[in-house]
Amino acid sequence: MKRKTFVLLISALVVYSCSSSQTTNESGAGDPEVVQTFVEYDSTGNTIESRYNPPEGFERIKCDEKSFGIFLQNLPLKNPDAEVKLFNGSVKHNYGVYSSVVDLNIGTKDLHQCADAVIRLRADYFRSIGEPHQIRFSFTNGFLCDYSNWLKGRNVVVSGNNVHWSVAGTPRTDNDQDYWRYLEKVFTYAGTLSLSRELKSKPIDQISVGDVFIHGGSP
Repeated sequence: MKRKTFVLLISALVVYSCSSSQTTNESGAGDPEVVQTFVEYDSTGNTIESRYNPPEGFERIKCDEKSFGIFLQNLPLKNPDAEVKLFNGSVKHNYGVYSSVVDLNIGTKDLHQCADAVIRLRADYFRSIGEPHQIRFSFTNGFLCDYSNWLKGRNVVVSGNNVHWSVAGTPRTDNDQDYWRYLEKVFTYAGTLSLSRELKSKPIDQISVGDVFIHGGSP
């Protein structure tokens, strides 16, 4: 029997342009067959890996110990009955369209949106393995906003479509407050368009945990 592998959907990040409309085509000749498989749900699990078990006949792909995949599979989850809350504390409408809530703070500003979720998880990952110097993202206009310059006390100066670093000031520390201020700056000026330019394409049959489906747009 051929061995099957299982990639949890939430660990294969899917991002579309926040404001773009999405359309679906009706089934027609030549469409691939869709096979529906149900994931085994364990309400006692408090991480993605422990709450969602592979269906019968499948096995979870094993990731390297310090990989992005392991980081995603071990994202902390709130209790199964938890509600999704927005930045202002209100409860997200369409209750029931999600299966679990990842236990992460999203700040108090309306900035943490589609591409920002990918940016934030990738940055959190590098920080979690002690490599914050690898955190860097480009703005939509191409300006590279790297965390290393931010930690040197430099500020991002924006004038229209022109962006540059200020001279170095008082060095910042890699604490949660300064880190989140950096992310909010990136959330403001980066998006699906800039992120799609930074990511490297790969064949669909080589997809692995942590890969991103993205459709860049402005908006």
